[in-house]
Order: sequence, then structure tokens, then C-alpha cells
Amino acid sequence: MMPEIFYVSLKHDVRTQNSGSTFNVYNFDACSLQTLQPMLRDQLLGIYTNYVVMGITVVNRIVNRSTTVDAEILTYHGLGSTVTALSFAQALEFKTTKRTLLSTSGNKKVITITQSLNFRNCLKARFWDDSDFWGTASAAPPISATANFYSYATGIYSANGSASVDCTMDRSIMFHVKFFNLAAVANSIDSPAPRLFPLEIFDTNDDDSTPENSPRPSKPKPTSVSDAGIQQKQTRKQK
Repeated sequence: MMPEIFYVSLKHDVRTQNSGSTFNVYNFDACSLQTLQPMLRDQLLGIYTNYVVMGITVVNRIVNRSTTVDAEILTYHGLGSTVTALSFAQALEFKTTKRTLLSTSGNKKVITITQSLNFRNCLKARFWDDSDFWGTASAAPPISATANFYSYATGIYSANGSASVDCTMDRSIMFHVKFFNLAAVANSIDSPAPRLFPLEIFDTNDDDSTPENSPRPSKPKPTSVSDAGIQQKQTRKQK
């Protein structure tokens, strides 16, 4: 039986290729659960009516495929309206930026950068009670339309700022989600009619309806010697 509120982390993986000397940004937001649709999302939204994203963990694994050019890697996050359309210089000074230099090919050298954020630490108190943050099976949270929900970005740039750089990036996105409001579903098995009285077990022996372990009645014993004599006389008369 599923609980009324269910917490789970759902994972989505994507690979992107970067080629060029410009600052290429790969962006998504916390409402992307609707578009990325990680495994089990649809099944859980068949059980629950609503969800709210409580936080995100992003793991970037990047390989430089260039043979002569180093790459600059920036990862950062913030409100959607501030994360998008940043230049390299602006993104470099962003508060949440992590910067890494990825040297040329380097025999399959992989750089791993992780960004993680619990929305309890940056959004308003009890944001999960606000329906603007709720999503459904068919609609993203309304907050996504205002660009005020958190966005994540990974920027790749050639270290010398001019020559082309080629990188392959594998990105794992872990959505930490709260599902709630159980959906109404029809019973899969017909349930029997309720009993009008509790079921009890009796001894059904036709010869004797007395319960098996109950004591059987005995003849009254005389209480005194005189009573015993009277009983004997009565017995003789009857004979």
C-alpha cells in the first residue's frame, strides 16, 4: 500500500557535444521533470495527482576531445531569469559558479563537477505548500512560466578564447521529488460484503451441543448424614 506522501529521487541522463570557440551554455530548470520525464515519473503520477521538486543534484562528466586546446568548464545555478544569457565573464563571477580547466585530450581524462541544492535553503518557507510549485501528469508547475524557479547551467569555453574546443559532456540529473494527493482509482478486486456479526467457531457435534472443554453438570451431593439417609429411603420406595 502506497503512503499518502512519497519521497523519491528520479534520475535522468543526457549526453551533449560541444564544438566551437564561443561560450556554449547547456541549461535546464527545476521544472524540467515535466519535459525530461525520468524513469518511473509516469507510473508515480498514475498513483499520485501532484508532485513538487524539493531539490536537485547535477553531476557533469566532461571529456576534452580537442588535441591542442584546453577547455574552461563553468557550472552554476540560480533563479531562471539570472542564469540564462550570461557571458563567460558574467558567469565566472556568479556566486554559485564552479570553474575547472580541462586540458587537451589527456588519454580519456574525465573531469567531474557536482552541483547540489536543497530548495528549502533558498526558496520561501514551506514553498511545497504553494500550488504554484506543484506539477501534475500533464502540466509543469505554474512557477516555471515566470522564470523564477531555479535553473542550472554548464558552460564550455576554449581556454584561449579563440580556437575551437570539442568536448563531450555526460550529465546526470537527480530530481528529489515529493509526490502527494493519492489519485482516485477503481478497486482491482471485488471486496466481499461486510459481515453483520463477528465470525465465531463452535463445536457442532450433533450428540452433544456442550462446548468440548466445558465441565459437565453432576448430581448434587448430600450435605449431611441425615440427608443421605433420606435419599436412600426414597430410592427404596421407588423400587
